[in-house]
Formats: sequence, C-alpha cells, structure tokens
Amino acid sequence: MFRRPSVVRTLFLAMMGVGLVMGLLFPLVVSPFADYRPGLRLAFSGLCVVAGLVVGGLNFLLVRRFLLRPVDQVGHQLESLAGGEGISATRLSLDSDDTLGRLVLQFNALIDRLQGTLHRVIETVEAFVAHADETGKTAHELVASVDRKSQVIDGTASLFAGMRQELLKIEEVLGRLTASAVCLKPEA
Repeated sequence: MFRRPSVVRTLFLAMMGVGLVMGLLFPLVVSPFADYRPGLRLAFSGLCVVAGLVVGGLNFLLVRRFLLRPVDQVGHQLESLAGGEGISATRLSLDSDDTLGRLVLQFNALIDRLQGTLHRVIETVEAFVAHADETGKTAHELVASVDRKSQVIDGTASLFAGMRQELLKIEEVLGRLTASAVCLKPEA
C-alpha cells in the first residue's frame, strides 16, 4: 500500500494505536468501581474506544502543529537552497529552548556561514578577474613591445642583407680591378 517508510505515518499509527489500547483498557480498569445500568456496559466500552481514538488523533494533530511544522520549515528552506535559489533564504524564527530551537539556531548559523563563504568567493572571483584583466593588459603590452622589437630586428636584418649585397659587389669590383692591375703591370 505505502511505498516508502514515513516517520509521520508511523507516529500517527502509534498515537492512534495507543488511543485504541487506552479505549479498550479503560472500561476494564473502571469496571470494578462502576455500576452500569443494564445494557450500557457495551455502549460505555464503545465510547471509551472512540474517545481513545479521538485523543490519539488530537495528540497527532498537536504534534504535527507544534513539532512537525518547524521541521517542515527547515526542510523547505533546505530544498530551496538545494534547488539553487540562493543563500538569501529567509531566516527561521522559533524561540524554543529545546531540540527544535537548537535545530533552527543551527540552520540560521549555517545560512550565515554560507552567506559569508559566498561573499568571500565573490570577492576572490572579483580579485581574480581584476588580476586577469591586469595580466591581460600586461601581456598585450608585452606582445606590442615584442612586435616593435621584431620590426626593428627585421629592419636591421634587411639592412645587413643589403650591406652584404653591396659588400659582395665591392668584392667583385675589387677582384676585377686586381685582375686588371695584374694585366696592366709591366713585365720586367
């Protein structure tokens, strides 16, 4: 019938079971002390069972109202956090000096710590982005500087290549002049 276990359902069944047991036992405990009118003993027993079930149901409603509702609030807030709705979840308020009060206090402390952590992460990311922007600017300037130096080196290399060509031409001319001078030299 039921697929998954449920603490709330178990609590309901336990309270109703205790009410039923009380309704069944009460007439037995009272019997030695009560004088019943003829035919009312069965009606009294039936009313005791009904009263026991009503008390069990009322107890469950009270537990549900005062115990389970705050737990449900914490659960809904945790669901909103897990669902990605952010840490700006509403803080819970329950002024109670017991386990539920401590649960709410710990939940609110968790929210505070998560908000602090989120703020530190945001600050770190912003600092990283600023540093990355600065690094990007420095890298851009470095690339521009390397480009300028590369242009100067390319220009110098072109100049040296031109000078080499001129020196080769001069060497060729000097070679011809030397050959001509040897030819013009008188024989002794």
